[in-house]
Amino acid sequence: MPDRFLLPVFIAVVFLTGCDGGGSGGSDIPPGFNLLESACPAQDINALPVTEGYVWECITAEGEEFIAGTLSSLSLASCFFAVSRTDAYCGIEVLGKASFAASHHEFDLENLPPSDQVSCDPEIAFVIEDVECRTVLLP
Repeated sequence: MPDRFLLPVFIAVVFLTGCDGGGSGGSDIPPGFNLLESACPAQDINALPVTEGYVWECITAEGEEFIAGTLSSLSLASCFFAVSRTDAYCGIEVLGKASFAASHHEFDLENLPPSDQVSCDPEIAFVIEDVECRTVLLP
């Protein structure tokens, strides 16, 4: 008889503790943020609320991780690219609610292009690498 009651209790405990991704203490997806429903992903990516501790963490094909500093309201953004004086994220492809893939173009810090010429043009890129990025809530 007690076995009949243990299963529903176990399911309830698993459901209640697993809702936020396993008790991580906070979600890595900002409230109301969903790139899958976005009409203009790059503009929404730039609008990530960094003031609330959310940042974009990117990983290259070689496994190198970095925080994407370009992706902020200071960047120039079209719907599928974001560009600053130092780097660009081109061909943005939404992967999930809060993740995307892109071609990351890095510009030569010693010879930066004029601000009116920054773009996704591969000719002015110092380094080009494919990356996947996701939101991270900093501790």
